[in-house]
Amino acid sequence: MQMAFFPFAITAFVSRLARFLLVAKLAAWGGEKNSQQNCEKSIEIIGWSVVVLAVIAYFILKKTRIEKNE
Repeated sequence: MQMAFFPFAITAFVSRLARFLLVAKLAAWGGEKNSQQNCEKSIEIIGWSVVVLAVIAYFILKKTRIEKNE
């Protein structure tokens, strides 16, 4: 199984940047201790939400393409 390197690298960079910014913003709002606790709770919820949204978007796009081909 092969994967294109540049899309992978860009996606990894964006996701790590997003996590860094989330931790930084939580640290600015609630202090370092509070941000670590909130981040651990929030990251899992945000991550699974993105997965669910991606699956929903996939099925919507798939359905839309099927309807266009008919």
